[in-house]
Amino acid sequence: MQDRPSQEPGAVGPGPWRLLVLDRDPGDAKWVIAEVVSTGHVWPAEIDPAGRYADWRATVEHVRRLAGDDSELIPVHDALAWHVRRAHRQAARSRLLDVDELSQP
Repeated sequence: MQDRPSQEPGAVGPGPWRLLVLDRDPGDAKWVIAEVVSTGHVWPAEIDPAGRYADWRATVEHVRRLAGDDSELIPVHDALAWHVRRAHRQAARSRLLDVDELSQP
């Protein structure tokens, strides 16, 4: 495990980035749109062959540098997220997700 992110913050391209997050907390389920405007708030993740994150310690340290040493990371209950992108009108129609594609089996 590394002590800091493997690439400099913002190395993943220009922002802003918008995410649609579904917090599936049974007692307080909600949809959240989050917008990230600083390139320093997006950086590459290190994923192991099993699909798990392998750089948690470095991520916590990076978050605390950005948000303050007293910051806590509290998991969102069984979250799902989608990247929200603006597209040209014609292309957007072909890429829109159908409601059936989002349904749980």
